[in-house]
Amino acid sequence: MIYTVTFNPALDYIVRLDSFTAGEINRVKYEQVLGGGKGINVSIVLKNLGHDSTALGFLAGFTGKEIIRQLDGFGCQSDFVELPEGFSRINVKVKAETETEINGQGPRITPEAQAELFAKLDVKLCYPSCRLAVFMALFRRDCGNADILWLWEDLLKRHLVDGNEGFMIGSLVSQWAAQYLLSFTWHYAMSLSYTRRGKRMRHITHGLLFMDDMLYTGSNRQKLRMALEDISDFTLQKTGLNIKPLWQIHLFADVGIDMMGFVVHQNGKITIRGRDFIRVRRCLIRYNARGRYTLKQARRACSFKGFVKHSDSRKFQETYGT
Repeated sequence: MIYTVTFNPALDYIVRLDSFTAGEINRVKYEQVLGGGKGINVSIVLKNLGHDSTALGFLAGFTGKEIIRQLDGFGCQSDFVELPEGFSRINVKVKAETETEINGQGPRITPEAQAELFAKLDVKLCYPSCRLAVFMALFRRDCGNADILWLWEDLLKRHLVDGNEGFMIGSLVSQWAAQYLLSFTWHYAMSLSYTRRGKRMRHITHGLLFMDDMLYTGSNRQKLRMALEDISDFTLQKTGLNIKPLWQIHLFADVGIDMMGFVVHQNGKITIRGRDFIRVRRCLIRYNARGRYTLKQARRACSFKGFVKHSDSRKFQETYGT
């Protein structure tokens, strides 16, 4: 899918006159109203060439509604953020002996409107809560190979020892089996939608699944909250897994996305998660103080290499000589 972005779309009010006199009443002989903006224009051209695209940006008021109506008329898809105050700008283009343009200011785009909303979900006791019977019932529906079904069931049965009813933590088999169960949650989340002006709009704009952590984004706080509540109910009913009810919706501009030990910030910078950073720093301080590692400390230092290598930590590397 091709996306075009127009941060400040406009309605162009085009008038033609034989002559224009400032300070006098002037009569037009032709007038036209067209929705415009560089990204919008590109979407229209792409549609004329037979390519689909989605126009993104910010709209407000009655002029914003007219811009969407015109895009719909061209057959263009759109997913604008609708601002609660003001109206999209009107540009007046006067074409007479010479051409004069008067461009409107447009609505105020708040920091909240500019930022993507996100929430991170975590499954409570994920692996111990997974049940073999639930996994096999779902897996039999998707897999018709008897040998593969037998293999998975036999592998997971070996986890049911010493009173353990779920999957064992640390097992690669557990990891993939749990990911399979949570894939139903991901597909359900991405299918949630509502209808706006006859068009299907998704509650969740993006989703990321890693181990037992899930990240979902959206542009409307209320709709995102409703979707997350539905996701929690669906996950419990479908897989028997319970999502912790402590999730919160954040603005990407205010809080970085914390996943897999890293924090991704809105400006693109990647830092190390706070508690992991403290461990890495403590490990390096010990080495700098003693000049050597024990075997156990060396192993720990090696396990931290990825954090430093794949984050924006040049100053940290220079300070501690990594």
